[in-house]
This record gives sequence, C-alpha cells and structure tokens, in this order.
Amino acid sequence: MLYIAELTEIKLSVGVTDTDDDAKITLLAELLQGRFDDHTNRGLLLSSAIVELHDGGFRSLLLRNFPTVSITDIRVDGDGIFEAETALDSDSFRFDPERGRVVRGIGNRVWEQGFKNVQVTYTGGFVAQGTSPGAGETAMPEGLRRAFLMQIEFEWRNKSRLGTQQVNAAGQTVNFGNPSVTRSLKNQTFMPEVETSLLEYVRKE
Repeated sequence: MLYIAELTEIKLSVGVTDTDDDAKITLLAELLQGRFDDHTNRGLLLSSAIVELHDGGFRSLLLRNFPTVSITDIRVDGDGIFEAETALDSDSFRFDPERGRVVRGIGNRVWEQGFKNVQVTYTGGFVAQGTSPGAGETAMPEGLRRAFLMQIEFEWRNKSRLGTQQVNAAGQTVNFGNPSVTRSLKNQTFMPEVETSLLEYVRKE
C-alpha cells in the first residue's frame, strides 16, 4: 500500500526501528490517509481508471482526484447506461490538469442537463512518496508529506492519552493503549498546524 509518506520515513518520525509495530503503523497510516482524503474532499493519491458520475447543467465538472493526468473518455447519457456511442469526441471538452476542472467545448457552453448523466473515466492524483512521477504526473507536495508525518507522529506518541483502543482498516483490528478506553483515532481532530497545511489542498466545488 502506498501513502502520502513512505513507511520508512513514518517509522523514523515516530522513533520505531524494528519491525514489531509495522502492522500497527501501516494501519494507522491507512486510516490517516482516508482522513486526509475526507478532510480535503478529494482523492490525494494517484489512481487510474477512476469512474465518476456528475450532474449536468453546469459550466464545468470538478473531478475528485487531481492533478488530472489524463481523461480516458466522457460519456453523456440521460438514461445512465453509458454505452460506447454516448462517448464524446476528445475535442468536445477541455480540462485543467492542475485543478481537475472539465469544461464542455469552448465559450460558455454548459454540460447537458441531468442527474448523474455525465460519466468521466480518468487518471488523477499525486504520485505516492517514493515513486517516480511518469509523464504528466505530479510528485507528492512536500508540504502535504510533512503534514502527514507530523500528524501520524503526534497520534502514535499520544495514542494512550488520546484514548485509542483500536484502529480498524481493511477488515483488521490492532489494539492500542488502554483496552478499557474505546475512542477511535478516526474521530480525532488534526493538529492546528496540520489543518492549516491542508487548507490549500481542499477541493472546493
């Protein structure tokens, strides 16, 4: 599993040198990754073959995973079937790779009116730390990586005081701290410095 920061640098930041706690740290990173996505209202890590449905009737669509690397196709179908013949020609739309905005042609044209009638298949997001960006891809921002390491270090070092008993991810459970306490890290807020760092990455619709 790839994250905003590499496992080796996460372990370095929390002061762990052996492999005994790798499972716990990995699950903690997975949960924090999801919280970063939820907080910023986007998918931060690069993913391919993403399929999203959008409402028509607007000047632009805002994709969830950006920067946008490529758009495989866009289909418009009021019946929601999206057969191959509903795919648009590539010259009938334009997109802003940096912000993930997709507009319909040129001028002030809006997307066809409808509810979830526009299907976009695309690749987008930041390349995971430790992976070299390919053509058109964007490396993980240093500020985002630092915020991730800062938050995970805080939660690891304070897991007992925070009242964390377990982390649940991918159907697994790892026990932490005082077993008589049942609060979950999923409900923890971010450090003020981390929340400030995340502001520039929030997806605004």
